[in-house]
Amino acid sequence: MPLFAPKEYGNWFDVIDGVQCMFTDAGHIIGSACVHLKIKEDGQERQLTFSGDLGRYRDIILRSPEVFPQADYIVMESTYGNSLHDNITGTQEHLRDWIQRVCVERKGKLILPAFSVGRTQEILYFLNQLELENALPKIDFC
Repeated sequence: MPLFAPKEYGNWFDVIDGVQCMFTDAGHIIGSACVHLKIKEDGQERQLTFSGDLGRYRDIILRSPEVFPQADYIVMESTYGNSLHDNITGTQEHLRDWIQRVCVERKGKLILPAFSVGRTQEILYFLNQLELENALPKIDFC
């Protein structure tokens, strides 16, 4: 543990001689970061960026991914690299409507598959907002 040191986003720091590192917010899950390296070798400097998942812009819970410096090489996860995500506006109302149809009208159970931590955070956020607004349908549990 003594070798761990907190580092803030957006500040370059030395890793070893000839290698500097900076983190930027990836906007994916709380605490996620992109890693940027400046590597000096044989009189040349190269910049390398690595990231796993990147978050969405204008996310309801998380900050948007930060713009990062130009890199010579970028290595990243790309599950959704060739697709655009749906707009998340109306999600809260859509969730409420599904609860009404499935749980109230059909007296069934609504199962929400959650592929990711981020999506689960959003669903819980929207359920909490509906509860705070007293907008969740009344469900008879008997």
